[in-house]
Formats: sequence, structure tokens, C-alpha cells
Amino acid sequence: WSVGQLNPNSIYEVSDVAFADANTIYLVGRGFWMFDQGARILRDGVEIYNSSCAPDRPTCISNLYAADFAGPDVGVAVGIGASVVTILSGVATEVSLPMWAILRGVSVPTSETAYAVGNDGVIFKGDLVSGSWVELTSGTSDRLTDVCFTDDMTGTVVGGAGILRTTDGGETWTPQASGTTAALRSVSFIDASNGLIGTAGTTLLRTADGGNTWIPEEVPVMVAEVDFVNPSTMVA
Repeated sequence: WSVGQLNPNSIYEVSDVAFADANTIYLVGRGFWMFDQGARILRDGVEIYNSSCAPDRPTCISNLYAADFAGPDVGVAVGIGASVVTILSGVATEVSLPMWAILRGVSVPTSETAYAVGNDGVIFKGDLVSGSWVELTSGTSDRLTDVCFTDDMTGTVVGGAGILRTTDGGETWTPQASGTTAALRSVSFIDASNGLIGTAGTTLLRTADGGNTWIPEEVPVMVAEVDFVNPSTMVA
């Protein structure tokens, strides 16, 4: 990529970077506010989505905060608006939500199912085959910042409510004790047992039993985003 590709006419503020596979990278964010406040998606440096916010589109997606992929052909991006953006075989399409929302995290565990979380405790479950999305009952009104599902039934959500866990596809959510008062920003599981949570400080939380116990680990700098390379290798 060259600097010229990231200009105000394409993407001004990058919020998330997602790999669809080893060779395909997506950037999500927004355009420059003086020209257009709408959300943007770039695939390998080329713009594939522009929400084109304008006065006649009050419910347009003004910003995208996160994206996730189930493989090279299926992904979802979420942000501020009454829709999410599905990305199928490199083509981005807006799909309506049941309500306007500020969504901050998304997980796409399979090519058929996606989950998104955000402000006011909202959790949505999407059927990527039919294109329909439904709101789930989280049991909280606190901001939720990230979500990670290892299959279409088992997932973990973090945020102001602490940690929530489901094993039935979001029908019920069980709180888990984090052992810290720090804000929880991100979560990543490489399988149903091994997970990692990033906080708003120098403490990471790690589990090897699906979140029944979380072990704090100190790192030398403040980090928020976490991910797994394999069960024994993590990046933050």
C-alpha cells in the first residue's frame, strides 16, 4: 500500500483491521468529516464500501468500529447506524437491524451465523443466509465492547457488565467473575476453553477452562486489543 491510498476520499480514520485469510486484509472506519461522515471499508487498499451519508439518509452507517470473518468469503462489519454490513466474496451490502444501535464488537464463527454487541447492553444475532437479525436479551444495560464465539453456540461478551458467557447460541447469558475492577475492552478465544481478555490497563486475563476461572497476567505496557495465534502464543 502507499500513503496515497489512504486519503480523505477513501478512509480517514481506521477503527479495525481484519484478515479474511492469509492474503486478504480489510480496513473499516470512516471518511473525512469535511467531505463525508460516512463509513468506509477497504479491501487490500481498495474501497469496496462507502455509506455516502447525506441529509436525506439520517439512519446511514456513519462509522464502522469492528469487522470479523469466518473465512475469505464471509464477513460482517458493525458500527453506528440502523444496519450492519455483510461482506460476501468481497462485496459489501447493508443489512437492516431491528433498531438503530451503536455496535462495537462482532464475531462471525461460521458462514451462517454472526453476533454483534454494543452500547446499552445490546446483543444481536444474525442469520447470514436469510439476512435477518434479531435482538437477544443480555440482562444488562451497560456498554458491551467485544464478543467472541468459537462456534455458533458458545461465546463470550465483555464490557461494562463484566463477562457474559453463553453455550446455547445467546438464548441465555451467565455472568462470570473477572477478578478485576478494570474496564474490559476485548476478548479472544482460540477454542472453547482457552481465552484472553484485554483490559484498559496493564493487566490481561487468561482462562483455560472456558472462563470458569480467569488468571490475571501483567504486561509491561497498556494494551486493549488481544488475539490468539495458537493456544500458547498471543498478541496484544
